[in-house]
Amino acid sequence: MREIAINAIVHRDYSSSSDSIIKVYDNCIEIFNPGRLAEGLSVERLLSGNCISSIRRRKIGNRLKESGFIEKYGTDIRRILQGFAEHGLPAPEFEEIGGGFRLTAYRVTEKTTDLWQVTPQVSTEVGRLLLACVTPKCRDELQ
Repeated sequence: MREIAINAIVHRDYSSSSDSIIKVYDNCIEIFNPGRLAEGLSVERLLSGNCISSIRRRKIGNRLKESGFIEKYGTDIRRILQGFAEHGLPAPEFEEIGGGFRLTAYRVTEKTTDLWQVTPQVSTEVGRLLLACVTPKCRDELQ
């Protein structure tokens, strides 16, 4: 969930007047960000790892890297998929929709670890990251 929150911050299109939206349902969490994938990049290529990393907001990415939130550019999707697999969680769905990008992480079945058990491990960091995006701020403050 930490990688997902970081991606939402780094790859959001801040020139859009649309909001980033997080919806929590009984069976899933949806995170929507304004801004489509980079030109020539598809969800399929993104998931295959057959693409070159492109950061929409380099200053934000660099600051998060300096702070230790980002370990290495270009490993985010792989790390998300690995993390979900390691915890026995179903892989999240990634899709371009309505001028933006949506990730849906599903709640697990009875046979796997509960999705919400992972939350206490990262809640402080994720909370700080998301809190920074809740209050409208100018680009300089976010960076």
